[in-house]
Amino acid sequence: MKRVRLEAGEPLVWPEPVVAIGNFDGVHRGHQALVAAGVARSRESDGTAVVLTFDPHPARLLGSGGAPGALTTLDQ
Repeated sequence: MKRVRLEAGEPLVWPEPVVAIGNFDGVHRGHQALVAAGVARSRESDGTAVVLTFDPHPARLLGSGGAPGALTTLDQ
C-alpha cells in the first residue's frame, strides 16, 4: 500500500484505476468490503485499486456543526 496526498497540479498516472470514494474514518467491516471489492475488480482489469478519503472530515470544512471523531488515524 502506498499513501499519496493529492496536491493541486500534480498528475497521477495509474493504469485502469478502480476508486472507492468515501470518508474512511476507520476501516470497519463495511469499509473492508468496499476495499476488497475494489481490489478484486482492479485485479480483473490489471488495474490499480485506490481508496480516496478526506482529511480533514468534510463537515469540518463545510461548517455543518462539527465532524465526528475518526476511529483510526490515516496511518492506521
